Amino acid sequence: MLFPYKFSHLSGNFAQSSYFNPNSLSDWNVDIFSGPKHRLIVLSKIEMSISKNISNIRKYLHQSHRHFVVYNYGMEQLNISLLGKGDQIPYDLLLEADPNKELVDKYIKTGECYLGKNSDGELVGLYVLVKVSEGVLEIINVSVDAKFQGQGYGKMLVSDAIERAKKSGAQEIEIGTGNSSFMQLSVYQKCGFRIVGVDTDFFVKNYPEPIFENGIQCRDMVRLAIDLTI
Repeated sequence: MLFPYKFSHLSGNFAQSSYFNPNSLSDWNVDIFSGPKHRLIVLSKIEMSISKNISNIRKYLHQSHRHFVVYNYGMEQLNISLLGKGDQIPYDLLLEADPNKELVDKYIKTGECYLGKNSDGELVGLYVLVKVSEGVLEIINVSVDAKFQGQGYGKMLVSDAIERAKKSGAQEIEIGTGNSSFMQLSVYQKCGFRIVGVDTDFFVKNYPEPIFENGIQCRDMVRLAIDLTI
């Protein structure tokens, strides 16, 4: 954890350029909460026994009229490295994104699995990069642990894969996702991918059990790509 923290008083005027060192406030309580896009550090004279939901925290602190400060320090950068040959394969995360273990085993052997860990050494997420043809790479699997979802780590992992593809000299990078995967489609397009086609009934043909997401059956693979030569 880095000091000093930039902070603002949520119950009063914003002090967006103020800094202080919480090491000098030993009698304060320090709590860290994760939100959809950011993480908050809350320092207060009260113990935060309420639900760790940022909207609830804001409401509670406003009502408490107690002195506190909050620092919004954004998401933590990940240490992204290649899974070693002797390392344990993180099937729990891989199968969260792709429930077909037979397919997972195939592309884990032919591709490269990159693990994203935080400063505490926790596995936040991963992706698998596979060479599909000369000059063309594909991101096969992108998965983020449930407790870290909604904080931008999926986009961070995809962006890392794109940069690795560029550095490798690849001319194109591809990715695919289900027709029902609205969040993934949004993230991939924000990363620069464009829809180039649809593999009709891909999930029906390759998965023994029907897959439902967002109330819709996942049937078709939406194919996206980035031209890395532009």
